Amino acid sequence: MGEPEIYPAAGKGGSLEIRLIVLSVICLIAAIMDIYSCKVRNYLIITGVLTGYLFNCHIHGIQGLAVSTAGLLIPLLSMMAFYRLRMFGAGDLKLFAMTGAFTGPKDIVFIMVAALVAGAVIGGLKIILSEEREGPVKIRFAIPTFVGVAAYSLGLLF
Repeated sequence: MGEPEIYPAAGKGGSLEIRLIVLSVICLIAAIMDIYSCKVRNYLIITGVLTGYLFNCHIHGIQGLAVSTAGLLIPLLSMMAFYRLRMFGAGDLKLFAMTGAFTGPKDIVFIMVAALVAGAVIGGLKIILSEEREGPVKIRFAIPTFVGVAAYSLGLLF
């Protein structure tokens, strides 16, 4: 009997869990950045996109480039209208795109829906608990994005 493998020889099983942990940590850092500075810094987004591409190339081979690119483009193209209407900031859009580079096209849709639901709940609570009723309610959308990623990760891991 040999020693147990921490990183399976096939590379697929262990790298999935590691990928989800790394994505969750990056999204948590983005949420903290967004809370404290009202911005998600580009260096975090670029690091996340490159890491997502590396993970997908490791898992899917050269096809990982297409998986990451499709995952990156789906949020950019589908949510651009929200950005143009000032419902999302550029950082929110970039954070969704970075998340898509990690997860690919199939799973980013689930994360986007989960994040939008979380954002609606947070926004609704903010309206209910707010004493000021004038003007639009703004929330830091990196938090709902983190909630969407956490829901995705927990659903796949458990």
